[in-house]
Amino acid sequence: MKKTLSLVLVIILSLALLSACAPSSTDTSTDTINEDNEGLSLPNLTVVNKEHSYYTTIKDSDIEYIGNDFPSERGTYIKLIDTASEFEACVDNYDIDESIFEDNYVLALNIHLSFTLYTWRLLGCHNLKCEDGEYSIDLDYYSQNEGNGKAYPDGDEEVNSVKYYLIPKSEANSFEGIKSVKINTKPTVDPNYIMPCRYVDYRTAPPSSQNAYAWLVTKENKEQIAKMLGVCDYDIRSNRLLIYLPFEPQGDIKLANLELKDNVLTVIFENYTHMDNVYLQENDVKYYSQDIMYAMNEEYIIDPNELSNGYDVNIIINVINVPYI
Repeated sequence: MKKTLSLVLVIILSLALLSACAPSSTDTSTDTINEDNEGLSLPNLTVVNKEHSYYTTIKDSDIEYIGNDFPSERGTYIKLIDTASEFEACVDNYDIDESIFEDNYVLALNIHLSFTLYTWRLLGCHNLKCEDGEYSIDLDYYSQNEGNGKAYPDGDEEVNSVKYYLIPKSEANSFEGIKSVKINTKPTVDPNYIMPCRYVDYRTAPPSSQNAYAWLVTKENKEQIAKMLGVCDYDIRSNRLLIYLPFEPQGDIKLANLELKDNVLTVIFENYTHMDNVYLQENDVKYYSQDIMYAMNEEYIIDPNELSNGYDVNIIINVINVPYI
């Protein structure tokens, strides 16, 4: 009964106070949501596996490269390793299955550069090519503010790191030694477009609901929202969306896009299941606060005035499940 009352209160808040409603749909359990639920539809939330071409990643948190063959000069370099014994000879603290090398190389990618780290995180690596003897590879990244308002570091930092990937032997020709490689970087979300979400703390348990919600917070309704939902009002500033997801995704999550068309507000997340997010692991997160202004200017991504007359909510989570070992 208490769960029912909580759900009714949330629905009343979204309809009456904020003029936002969610389309009806079938009742579908969220208890088994994971990377296998391609095309899963909840009342107004859809989880879809997104196709990609990223190479399998070797988790490198405990791997130390002990070889001395990468140049000491700053740059970006690659090495193709085609046997388990060769791999184990140049790294410490990692045993690899010999069967992996039946169909794959291990690509060791050395990034030795100085740059401002901010909150950029490497999503994946793909498309190794060699044209006219010159190697290139694509790296995709995204920005993430892991936690509530973690400060950005200032200035350049020198990074000398080796990342490891499996590349099918059908996609690359073996070579000896070390090669320079041109890195083509691409953000999954334009850094000038949408800033990372903030995670919103709450004092009381969220409603037991299979619906997702997105409310526009204004000066007029901020206090009411905080009181009704039991959230911390510091994180629900005016002209921000407060988004509720009925489950916590595996890995990391990033808001990728906001769209408003024909009175339907579509909120699009990308979920990176292979990436770690310590804050999400250690905290119970259900609410997300998202600025609706562009990061680098004062123009709105979505004009709050266009939401004032009521809107339906449609939330999409694109799951990017990069395999790793």
